[in-house]
Amino acid sequence: MTWRPTSSTLTCKICCEPAHGVHFGVASCRACAAFFRRTTVLGKKYSCRLKNEQCTTNNEDRFNCRYCRYQKCLSCGMTPESNCSLYKEPSPKMKAEYLDHPTDPSPPLEMEQPTCARQTKDVTYEVQTDEKGEPIVKLDITGLLNNITSVLDDFIPSDDVRDLNTLTRMNHALIEYRQIHHSNVIKFVQTISMREILMTGNDQIKSITKFLMHSVPFRSLRNEDQMQMLKSIWVQWKRLERYVSTAQIFGKRMYEDQIVTLVPGLAAYLNKIHVDCAAFIYKKAEGMKFFMENFNTRMMEEVGKPLVELELTSVETAFMLAQMSWQVAGKELQGDVLKASESEQETLANELHIYYIEELRLPNYASRLIKIMNIINAAQKIHFERQSFMDLVRIFDFFRVHVSDPEIYKAYF
Repeated sequence: MTWRPTSSTLTCKICCEPAHGVHFGVASCRACAAFFRRTTVLGKKYSCRLKNEQCTTNNEDRFNCRYCRYQKCLSCGMTPESNCSLYKEPSPKMKAEYLDHPTDPSPPLEMEQPTCARQTKDVTYEVQTDEKGEPIVKLDITGLLNNITSVLDDFIPSDDVRDLNTLTRMNHALIEYRQIHHSNVIKFVQTISMREILMTGNDQIKSITKFLMHSVPFRSLRNEDQMQMLKSIWVQWKRLERYVSTAQIFGKRMYEDQIVTLVPGLAAYLNKIHVDCAAFIYKKAEGMKFFMENFNTRMMEEVGKPLVELELTSVETAFMLAQMSWQVAGKELQGDVLKASESEQETLANELHIYYIEELRLPNYASRLIKIMNIINAAQKIHFERQSFMDLVRIFDFFRVHVSDPEIYKAYF
């Protein structure tokens, strides 16, 4: 817990500035306490600026070398455990925020000929034949890219959220997304077509664009950078949100029965679902199923189960999706996107801290936040390994589909 001193003579052990209180077991100022919290929770790694690991950390030099500043925190005795205990039960406020979903879904039913819930003009499908007479699907996604660009050019958050802080705006955007892409009626299916997944994904990517547009740094980027970031993160965003939703709807049944939602309103048992990709892959690629099932199993164990145990609030979910988006963008992109990523991640961390302390009255939150970050990292790791596998599959030309802009569907083909 934080203790506020009555004496004005107490100084920060890290930088010798006036201390605000005892944080993480050490008398420290707000800046050094926040720095240690971000470094610990986000798992940041630093290197010494001068390569000698002897930089000074007084009030004038504390910002120059983050490696030596963090080492000074440790040498003075700062530990996460001194400020926080292991998370056990969610607070009443968190339980009040937790969404009330049905936990007893309808029994399995089979959809022999699933149809797309919403027909759009985002994508033009055309079936042609290759030089061997094999059918090839050509996907022209010009309409989708134009529609996304229209959102980037024209979308402005409503007046009632424009003056809110970043995390609150992102939570508002998440609620809007779920009003469109969630269903109160869940049906179990045993078959779903790849075309249905793609068509639903086209709708979702436009809503994910609106989610990102609630971030001021994202709106400040050039259109080219916005589009590149969106292409990099939208599949991961969609998949992670889908797992969060499944955890909230089904609770422990999610990992005990291996349940996952596929698209809004449809769920399936992982060991029973058949994704009909026949129109998009050659017969020789059928062996891919084993590898894809392995990725799904890992997602359930490393992402789904921890999500069920944490019972995230809506604000925590918004933080997780925004944090994941900027973390991925910061790794894959450079220049203005990297700068925006670093700035927005720090803002989100600080505002989540305020949310835990002031809204949830939960000062002992660090271990919970570490678990959230572990989920983000696990989801990313599985995604990038899956992407590496898909890169290998493309080398052997297993897919019989040509996309006008392949990058946006690279997680699929």
